[in-house]
Amino acid sequence: MTLDTIYKMAENKQGNMQAMQLIFDHMPYLAWMKEHDGKYVIVNRAFANFFGKTDEEIIGKTMLEILPSDMVIPYQQIDDKVIQYKKTQCVDHIYHQDETGTKWFDTCVIPLLDEKDQCNGTIGFSRKISRRKKLEIELKNKEIFLKTMLDTIPDLIFYKDINSIMLGCNKACSEMVYGTNEENVIGKTISELVQNNDFANSCLADDRKTFASNKMLKKEEKIRLIDGSVLDVETEKIPFYDEQGKVAGLIAISRDITDRKRFEYELLERERHAKRELALAARMQENSLPQPLGNKNLKVSSVFSPYHIVSGDLINYKWLAEQDKLCGYVVDVSGHGVATALQAATIKMLLDRILLSGKTIDEKEFQHINQRMLEYLSEESFVALLYFEFDFQTRILTIISAGINLFLVAEPDQCTLVPIFSCYLGLFDKADIQKITMPFKPGEIYCMMSDGLSDLIEMHGTNMQQDIASYTAWLGEMTKNPDRRDDCSAICIEILCNDTESYILHINNDEELVQAQQSISEFLIRNIPNHAETLEVGINEALNNGYSVAGAVHVKMKRYGGTVIVRVKDDGPGFDTNEANQQLRKKMCHEDFDAAFEHLLLEEGGRGILLMKMLCDRLIYNAKGNEILLMKKI
Repeated sequence: MTLDTIYKMAENKQGNMQAMQLIFDHMPYLAWMKEHDGKYVIVNRAFANFFGKTDEEIIGKTMLEILPSDMVIPYQQIDDKVIQYKKTQCVDHIYHQDETGTKWFDTCVIPLLDEKDQCNGTIGFSRKISRRKKLEIELKNKEIFLKTMLDTIPDLIFYKDINSIMLGCNKACSEMVYGTNEENVIGKTISELVQNNDFANSCLADDRKTFASNKMLKKEEKIRLIDGSVLDVETEKIPFYDEQGKVAGLIAISRDITDRKRFEYELLERERHAKRELALAARMQENSLPQPLGNKNLKVSSVFSPYHIVSGDLINYKWLAEQDKLCGYVVDVSGHGVATALQAATIKMLLDRILLSGKTIDEKEFQHINQRMLEYLSEESFVALLYFEFDFQTRILTIISAGINLFLVAEPDQCTLVPIFSCYLGLFDKADIQKITMPFKPGEIYCMMSDGLSDLIEMHGTNMQQDIASYTAWLGEMTKNPDRRDDCSAICIEILCNDTESYILHINNDEELVQAQQSISEFLIRNIPNHAETLEVGINEALNNGYSVAGAVHVKMKRYGGTVIVRVKDDGPGFDTNEANQQLRKKMCHEDFDAAFEHLLLEEGGRGILLMKMLCDRLIYNAKGNEILLMKKI
């Protein structure tokens, strides 16, 4: 039971008092709830036993009436802070002291806030921490021992405050680098201790980076010692914090890596050679990837991102026009590196010949693939495989899986991971596979992926997107997540609604204008990608003209078959469109445009009409002159 759960139950005290009492009674430490006036409404058995009272003697009373006088002050101070700041307060404090020692409590008090953010009560917990406090004191007494230990370490160790002023260092650092003792180092900056200004400035810059990032900084550098010798060192600077959790300074350790640097140089040429081989293998994999696909039924795009330079993943798909089917697969071969990439290339030839042949695929074919895998794979290797088939004649999706246990389905109002339970290929003579069938419908998006991506989605959650381009981009960004530990591949399939799409926008302010321009761009990219940029210029010309004149514009966009039609209407007075429409109906060469619209330049912005005419297949104004129709063939 978490504190958040207790908090929510406490907000509905009338219906949850018994549940709260039961929870409190099972806690091994003191627990209570108070009203806003400080009167106890619930205490647990540990609380009552500690103070030697019954529930009846406590409920309805304040701590002044219950607690010993020396305990009231610390508890009252905690309560005052909770009520003042309306935030949880946790404090270590003494509750008893005598010849046997000092007794400590760790107390945490949580505010209960109503809908108006007013504190109408508190929940509190107190734990005995006397033993912990005793240990803290014992640790304090070990500082001399720790100092002695630091001075015996050959690494250069020093520590500074937030202003890069020295707080101390070990013997190796003070004598070898600064040529003095620790007492003469404390209170000074690096600039006061060394004569090399470039080195001092570099050290101070690294200090600032460590404080700004609030993370460990590691770098390799050269340090000149007092005797004139130069060491290659690896320096780590780690921030440390005060009791309030604020960065108070840094600890630095510089370790001699001169021998290691020599070995690294010897390995450099071998590494360069290996990288050339990996780059060649990666280029071959990239060249084998399928191209984006689109037709009246669907759009298909993919994500392929090796964890290292080459990938153990494979993806492929094929549109079978005669059967109105999309077939494809995602494969994940265990391991990484060139050997795995070679195994994957061999497997690809087998899968392309069987899975993308156009024939019916069932469990029998998978068992055949499994037998062939046993021939190709090394003893410690295995393969995860997901095959999918979208049949647009029956509108049925068939998925057969062996080891890839999740795929993503995105509908207009939700996005979910769908589980499939199966086992890998290449492990046993008979594979444990699963086949599922399900209907699919227009507007849905499916993402078939290797577990490198599905693991990240399970870890960080799904994220609703607008279209296939957005889902592909989201999955691409997911591959950059620092939690990633595997190759990442996916095939994204969008089931198109039909040849018609409509969109209506109403713009009444600058914010809505910006949003409308974004929506127009996305609509055009979806429906007329080859001319989206140019047509967007023409539509925005009409949109901006109407908005500047009237301050309110209405836009209707529609794709019908092979044509995109856009109507832009404003609330303004319009203009005389007779001659403009006559000119718009004519076919003119480019040099005739200026002359044709010369007399409109001052009235309606003839250059705007000229621009729209050049970018659209057809352009018509209504009789009033406050609405324009733009048409473009796809």
